[in-house]
Amino acid sequence: MKKMFFVFAIVAISVLLVAGPKEEALSSLDTAKNLTAKEDYSKAVDEINYALSKINEILAQKLLAFIPDAPAGFTQESKSSTGLGTAGAFMGSTNSLAAEASYSSESGASVDLSITVGGVIGQAASFANMGQMFGGAMSGSSSVRIQGYTGTLEFDQEGQSGTLTIKVGEAKSIIINGSQIESGDVLKAFVEKMDLSSLEKAI
Repeated sequence: MKKMFFVFAIVAISVLLVAGPKEEALSSLDTAKNLTAKEDYSKAVDEINYALSKINEILAQKLLAFIPDAPAGFTQESKSSTGLGTAGAFMGSTNSLAAEASYSSESGASVDLSITVGGVIGQAASFANMGQMFGGAMSGSSSVRIQGYTGTLEFDQEGQSGTLTIKVGEAKSIIINGSQIESGDVLKAFVEKMDLSSLEKAI
């Protein structure tokens, strides 16, 4: 009897581990439906918000496919994705999605790249481009075009650091920060390895 219970417990744990965001989202939506039928609307909303956060996790995972391989001379150190759901409300980024990666080179250069959809950060490229249009270029700042998409490149020659921000469709931004880099072309090399047209259409 104890042996059977142990086997059942192992199977149950395995099922829980296999259950992913999709299954959790479907389960929460079913629960929300039952709670709505019982007129427990507050808890139903909680379940819907949880389902939405799981759907955002799935979409964020899709962004990982657009994280570029490391250009020559660099190694990719890590990459991850995040779906904020309603938790991002406090910073104006409800239901925003993000995928991030970090890279390094033997020469000591480091680069952080992020793809963000929605929310304030997703609008970052639009804000940067507007600053170029209405405020004029700052010292070390210039407009760039990569694969037909407009961006803003800021590079500090003395500090050997820079930021490249590219707008890809509506509320979708690519932001790349680099330190110990020799020029802004280092940052552009990362974007040139990306399929920006497919990224614009994907989500």
